[in-house]
Amino acid sequence: MAAKTVKTIEDVKNKIETNLDKIDIDKIDFGEVKMSNETKAFELTNEKELEELIENMNTFINKLKVKKEQSKTEKINNKLINELQNGGQNAELLAQIFNK
Repeated sequence: MAAKTVKTIEDVKNKIETNLDKIDIDKIDFGEVKMSNETKAFELTNEKELEELIENMNTFINKLKVKKEQSKTEKINNKLINELQNGGQNAELLAQIFNK
């Protein structure tokens, strides 16, 4: 489901923190302990769901980091282009840097 409006970092932070604050980790049912037939290691019956949850959260974090870098790069590029288009001393300096 796509967001309908542009969110600020503060909006996203508040929404995530509000939901995280509602979750009492001490009351999560991780399932029963069993021995894996394949690995002969002890694991929880809800192990796969937990790993999926962790993977989804890590995917979100990684996407957030990528978007942050993309946004920063776009804003730097736009600022440089605007400086070049506006002319003046900054434009001359930037032109010298890029022409080296």
